[in-house]
Formats: sequence, structure tokens, C-alpha cells
Amino acid sequence: MMRSFKTRDGKIVPADDVSENVWVRLTQPTIDEISLVARTLNVDVTDVSASLDRDEGSRFEVLDNGVLLLVDIPYENNSNEISTYDTIPLAIISSNKAVVTVCQMESSIIGKFSDSSICNVTLDDRIDFILKVLYGISLEYQQYLRKISARCKEIETNINRSTENSDIIELHQLELSLVYFITSLRACNVVLDKMNRYIEKGNDKANLDLLHDVIIENEQAIEMATIYREVIDSARELFVAVMNNKLNSVMKWLTSITVILSIPMIISGIYGMNVELPLMYDRFAFVYVMILLIIICTMGIFVLKRKKLL
Repeated sequence: MMRSFKTRDGKIVPADDVSENVWVRLTQPTIDEISLVARTLNVDVTDVSASLDRDEGSRFEVLDNGVLLLVDIPYENNSNEISTYDTIPLAIISSNKAVVTVCQMESSIIGKFSDSSICNVTLDDRIDFILKVLYGISLEYQQYLRKISARCKEIETNINRSTENSDIIELHQLELSLVYFITSLRACNVVLDKMNRYIEKGNDKANLDLLHDVIIENEQAIEMATIYREVIDSARELFVAVMNNKLNSVMKWLTSITVILSIPMIISGIYGMNVELPLMYDRFAFVYVMILLIIICTMGIFVLKRKKLL
């Protein structure tokens, strides 16, 4: 799908066609739409379709008539019972005529720009527009990281009540999400560093200040993701320790019960032998033996409780 936008009074508004100083938003574009944009804006088709490859790495390139940025953006996957987080490439191409963004799916980050949620945006300064998109991406990473942290705390709170396999699986999924985030954020740092050198050559101080803000937010997101990953590692170790402790408690309880039950088995085994035994001719022998068993078992239970083995 292809949509065009322009700026009016610092806000993004829909445009009728692809003309000068517009933003072309491509979402799950067709081959015809890619060819049309490439031909109209005089950019390479491969640059427009670069983000359609999920394995495409982040990069910054200076083109003949503009620049190309390829970065990963975060998104939440709610298709399964457990919410997971992943990244997907986003291409931003700035030409002499317009700015083009290409993504395989609807992005909430890009959506905030297209629905006029973000003000003070101009397409006349395309580097400024790109930097504000990158700034929004960094903030989106931080928002998802806070969600991951909150969910991890919920799982830790439930450890005392239950240790379900689903919680361990969810912790694993959250850790995988953090691995994807850290990898993408570090790659974005490389892109921002190259962009910093590009802007410094143009001596654009206003955009340079904004770029430094983007770098700070991106590094903060990396730090948050690294810390939360260590927290999840600690939570998983706690899960293992709690499960081992519960298993040890069950095994200790079963062992103690086995010891108590072995006492009547030993005595009954002795009296089952075909030999002369005390009280064997007494009509109350069974009662005496049962009383003896009860006394010995009671003493055994008392001793085991004193030693906290039962």
C-alpha cells in the first residue's frame, strides 16, 4: 500500500500525489508500487525494496541524490498465547524530491507521524524528518523494554505460588526478544555514527544537536535492554533454585515417610517367620504388636520433626 503525505503548519497531512517535498509511505508494497516510486523519485529499485528482506542488515549509504538508511524497528507479536517482541527492517530513503519509508508491516512508529500525532515536523528539511523518525524508534524500543521488564516482575512475583512450565517458556521468549533488541540497537548505533560524520561534513549544527539526542536515547535503550537481560537471567536462575528446592523437599518428605513405614514392615516380617517368638501364644499378641508399632512410629515421627526432616 502506498500513501503520500506533506507538511502543513508543522503537521503531516495527506497529499494527493507524489510531488516535491512529500513523504511516500510504502507498507507491504507491491512490485508495481516499488517501480513507480523508484521511477518517480529517481532512486534505485533495489534501495526501495531493501527492507523487504527480513535478514537485511542496518546500514547508512550516501546516494547520488540523497541518502539511504536501513534500521530495525521493534514490534509486538500477539499471534501466540505469549506476547513476544521482534524487530523488522525499515528503509528510509531521502532524495532530492521526497522521503520514502518502506516496511513490510504496519508500524506504530510510522503511524504516529502519518496520523499527525507528532507536531513540528517539516519535509523541507528531510534530515530533520529522518532524525525525528529515528528518535521515535528509540523511544519505541524503550516502551517495549518497559513492558518486558513489567512482565518479568509479574512472573517473579508468581514464583512463590507456582512454577509453571509456561512461565519458564515465557522468560525464554522475553530473553530472545532482548537479544533481538540489543543486536538491532547496536547496529543502529553504527548507522547513527556514520550519519553523525555525514552531518558534520555539512556543518548542520541544528540537526547535529538532534542527532546527539537520538544517540543518547539509543544508548539508553541498549543499556536498558542489557540490564533487563541480566534480570531475566537472574529470574531464570531463581526459578531453577526454587524448583530444585521444592523437589528436594518432596524427596525428603517421601524418604521420611519411607523410614516410618519400614518399621511396621520389619516387625511384621519378624513375626511372620515360622519360629518361636514372644507372645506368639497370647490371644492379645496382635494388640500388643499394634500398640508397639504405634509407639515406635510416633517416636520416629517426633524425632524426624525435631530434625526438620518431616
